[in-house]
Amino acid sequence: MKTYTIKVTYFKPSGKFYAEGEYETFLDHMFEVFEEFEEMLKKGVRPGLVNGHSNFTAVLDCDNHPFGYPAAFIGKA
Repeated sequence: MKTYTIKVTYFKPSGKFYAEGEYETFLDHMFEVFEEFEEMLKKGVRPGLVNGHSNFTAVLDCDNHPFGYPAAFIGKA
């Protein structure tokens, strides 16, 4: 089973860059990765940040995933 590194970039509500983080997943489809990240957010887990609630926009990207494309989670992170 191959693992993929998911890169997460956080932006403030103003649109300014705030921080970066990453985590690994073994999921083969990007929609599953996005669902996994949504669940992480619901649990208060933010890769690269202190866990807890914040009002950031998160952009996910995966360079080494064969079907990878970026996605934004606006105001959810």
